[in-house]
Amino acid sequence: MLRARLEYPLDAGAKPVGVLARDLDGDGAAEWIGVTREPGSVQIGAGVSPRSASLPRVVTMGFGDWPLPPVWIGKDAQLAFATRAPDELVVLDAQRLLLQQDASSVLARVSLERRARVIAAGSLGGQRVIGVVHVDDTLSLYDEKLQRIAQTPLADPHACALHFHPDGSGFVVGFQGSRTLRAYARSAQGEFTVTEPVQLAGLPRALHGCDLDGDGDAELACAYGERSLAVFGLGDKQTLTESLTRTPRTIEVARVPIALDSTVTARGCELAVLSLAGQEYARLVWKQGEFECVQRGYAGQHPVHMALADLDGRDGPDLISANTGAERWSVLFAGADGRFLEAGRVETGRSPHSVASADLDGDGRLDVGVIHALEGTLGTLLNRAGRLERRQQRQRAAGGDRLQLFDVDGDGRADAVWISRAGAEAELNTAYGDGTGQVFERGDRPPLRLQGAPMDAAWVAEANTLLLADPQRRRLLLLSPANGSWSLRAEQELDFAVQSVRAWMQAGELHAALGGAEGVLSVQRRAIGAEASAPWTPLARIETPGSVRALCAQDLDGDGRIDLAALCVEAGTDKPGVVQVVQQRESGFASVGPQLRTGARPYAIQAADLNGDGRAELTVSSQNSHQMNLWIGRAGAEPGFSAAPDLGVGTGPLDCMFCDLDGDGVAELITTNAFSDDLSVVSFR
Repeated sequence: MLRARLEYPLDAGAKPVGVLARDLDGDGAAEWIGVTREPGSVQIGAGVSPRSASLPRVVTMGFGDWPLPPVWIGKDAQLAFATRAPDELVVLDAQRLLLQQDASSVLARVSLERRARVIAAGSLGGQRVIGVVHVDDTLSLYDEKLQRIAQTPLADPHACALHFHPDGSGFVVGFQGSRTLRAYARSAQGEFTVTEPVQLAGLPRALHGCDLDGDGDAELACAYGERSLAVFGLGDKQTLTESLTRTPRTIEVARVPIALDSTVTARGCELAVLSLAGQEYARLVWKQGEFECVQRGYAGQHPVHMALADLDGRDGPDLISANTGAERWSVLFAGADGRFLEAGRVETGRSPHSVASADLDGDGRLDVGVIHALEGTLGTLLNRAGRLERRQQRQRAAGGDRLQLFDVDGDGRADAVWISRAGAEAELNTAYGDGTGQVFERGDRPPLRLQGAPMDAAWVAEANTLLLADPQRRRLLLLSPANGSWSLRAEQELDFAVQSVRAWMQAGELHAALGGAEGVLSVQRRAIGAEASAPWTPLARIETPGSVRALCAQDLDGDGRIDLAALCVEAGTDKPGVVQVVQQRESGFASVGPQLRTGARPYAIQAADLNGDGRAELTVSSQNSHQMNLWIGRAGAEPGFSAAPDLGVGTGPLDCMFCDLDGDGVAELITTNAFSDDLSVVSFR
């Protein structure tokens, strides 16, 4: 089970704009039903769970483009949505689409004379209706067969929200032009009457009705303004018109609240608020005359719509959001306590980008160090019973990168080592640990100046050796600490620009995997006690599908031999990359399996056995997709990797590592989030 927001890529690469959820096949678990643009479609996802390593089954049917979010028509599986290229209104049987996947799923469709701006469905005078607000601020009402039954001009300009009261007495319209709400009622003669406007302090964006106070009638919630939520009708039973004449209860939420939904849990009726600019959800309950925030958190990149439903059939309602910017369906699953399972977040300095772990305070737990790019500082975080707490904030580390934590001076305390670059020059810096979780530079041990611009580092404790990859001078440096200072032990010239390095001990010899900017991966070995001028022995030279941005060296298939995974990118672009797996066999190293496609602008790659089957899983941070790609190791006649849901972390993830923080034998995944200025901790159970 993953304690993280799970992100599911869309079929056909479309952008999600709206989502509903309901159990369509009667198995006790809800499916999501979403609409997309570019291209326009309805997509139904079935079989999602935080315990499933596979992607869900998705059923897709194409429709017109640029749809509005869908709405349910009553309690059955019928839904309505409007497209705007062409202008059309559609009624769809979602259950039939999931089970039969044929054209009979479309129950009705009609061309719209004017473009739709808002769509809602509900009851009016005992009849199910679908309401469409057009761009000319007229409202059309349709029955379930899309026969138009009424049309009326609205009282104010720029209508942006529509809600039918559950008792069928009328509806409420929100207007951006006047920043008001108005209630409408329909007489027995079919005429519409409108109340005086209710003035708001900001633009209304969403309306939702639910019984928050448990008195048997529905209250009306309105998301509006910079960060406000207003709820009308709390406290006693009121008609729709009466509730709007009384002062609402207001609460501050994250910036630009854009969508609302509700569900019933053990705590009562919960109202969920989704905020666009805050990229945040909040869960609210009305308790003893006040709103209580049950939980709030990051909802993923650019969330625009959401739904609450039990997607995995256990532990209560989950939250699924349509994340347009990330082109993902994003799901937060409920845990045993009913709270959403999401990655832990720890605030850091500005733009964290390099991370490492070691026991910094001698308590037997792994702690964390992180370099902050925009501050040029190094900070430490101590492990307190599996939770990270900030210890040191601003050790100077200008231009720092490739942080490593290990004992340099042999005093039994972990030290911090990193590369600092300034133009064409570089330094190898060391800050010495004091045993309490802090590290400090020493004036009698200055940084080691290095010509060129080393780009990656790998520490091999068994060989007491640090390897530095220098693409500028096409060389590999071997350094060793002595008496707390560094000395250059050997330098190897290369025929390619090496930019990534991983190293390990095997059969008493030092092995190094070197990834080149020109699309080459070289594996070499060297005796530990060899002279500085002794050559390396080449073991393999493999062409890769792009520049090798990062490397992972680990036993991926459980056979006891170190394998490699190369993260390859097209140099000079922010496009998605690929992972090329290289397996070590008795006959040597060879590329295996299909290439694994990453998110946009991938940065780092790591591996760990998360499910205890002896095979490693792979993760890649994708900075511009704001996610961690995850592949599950697959055993069998043709071992390989299967794509799993992406892991939602913070924004702009860069460096990452696996680290067992709580000592349960299963590593947590820690990522640096350069845009949200924090670390994320993803747990696996």
